[in-house]
Amino acid sequence: MRVWRRRLRRAADVGAAVVAHAALAGLATGRALAGARRRLPRGVRRRIPQVVAALVAVLTIACYTQTPRPARPPRAAPEASFVLREEPRVRVALVEAAPAVTLALPGAWVVTPDRGEPVAVADQDEVVVRPVGDGLALEAPARSVGWPGATALTIAPGPAASRAEPPAFGLGAKRFRGDVRVRRLDDGRLRLVTGVALEEYLVGVIGHEMPLTWSDAALHAQAIAARTYALVNLKPKADHDLKADERSQVFGGVTAREARARAMVEATRAMVLTWQGKPFTTYFHSTCGGDTVPAAWIFGPGPGNALPPLEGAPGCKCQASRAYRWTLDVDLATDAALRKLVLELPLRAVSVEPWPRGGYAKTVTFVDAGGDRVTRPATEVRAAFYPRLKSTAFEVDLDPGGTRLTFRGRGWGHGVGLCQYGAEGFAKEGLTGEQILQRAYPGAKLERLGY
Repeated sequence: MRVWRRRLRRAADVGAAVVAHAALAGLATGRALAGARRRLPRGVRRRIPQVVAALVAVLTIACYTQTPRPARPPRAAPEASFVLREEPRVRVALVEAAPAVTLALPGAWVVTPDRGEPVAVADQDEVVVRPVGDGLALEAPARSVGWPGATALTIAPGPAASRAEPPAFGLGAKRFRGDVRVRRLDDGRLRLVTGVALEEYLVGVIGHEMPLTWSDAALHAQAIAARTYALVNLKPKADHDLKADERSQVFGGVTAREARARAMVEATRAMVLTWQGKPFTTYFHSTCGGDTVPAAWIFGPGPGNALPPLEGAPGCKCQASRAYRWTLDVDLATDAALRKLVLELPLRAVSVEPWPRGGYAKTVTFVDAGGDRVTRPATEVRAAFYPRLKSTAFEVDLDPGGTRLTFRGRGWGHGVGLCQYGAEGFAKEGLTGEQILQRAYPGAKLERLGY
């Protein structure tokens, strides 16, 4: 027994320790096994623990290296410096100014005006809300109701609606989960805003901002960036918080792969990025072309942009994007964009002043036919040729005739924050969602809200 205990104390690896413990238990409870050992030659008995330990170590290493490990959701800090006790609601403008709004309302709904009596509607394939006189009216195949003097209608699921799966209303070819508020604007047109809990809102965002076939780690990073962006952009004093398109982040409603979108959001529930205890604007874009750049270069030097997490980084892995490198030819003689730049043809010269990193243009200077020198910010030039000009990371050549421009560029989007194709590229190299976020927003802290 003393020999075995000394060998246990000298064991240097886990496999040897396990074998030694097993041997002690065997000596205490298995006399037949002990007798068998004593009948072996002494030299063989001495080597049994080392041989068994080596076999255990080899098997352990083999199992570890051959068993794939699923992507782990990022781990938030246990104590957040920024805490919300209740899950916030997000209000998204789906229709900004229209003469009428057409909706599909499957299931039970209640329509409540800001002036007048509410009405219940059920299983309506098509209802139309339109301004009538000084108020609003709801027109359905079975009945129509008007509310004189009303300026807003709220359409919410009825009390019998399932809470396990909130009902979805239809708007055009899309379906959205949430309630509806239709407001009459001063010019008589209508604005439709949907209100939805933050996590449910993200389910309608993530699959429209990033393919749901991509890696878990990339989708985890996208969900956290989208949640933080939405949280920063809540506007309690306005009638809505966010747009439904690229001006904010794309909110496309229910997708065919909603279960996967919901799983990615749930895996990162309530996780946000902060800098010095506060969430910040977590910009993201499709493709940076190799380098993400400081937010102040693209959006101006405001205090919300001059943050270390928004300084960018070189060496992004977004080569798989079709927009990693591109060329655009423009015939200025027939292009309407020329009018936005106010230039007289033929041009004499074009030159680009670049930012220090990533090939991004700061300004573009044109010398027109009259010799006037016109300098425009690269963001303004991109806006003039949008959406053909995919980013401001470009060089430009002028043809000898002075009427054709050739842009040679990289990337798609503004180039700040999380590069989505880069996130997938890093995920394929084995980075976790948390590591991708640290790469996209250097120095940011991952925290969990309190709800």
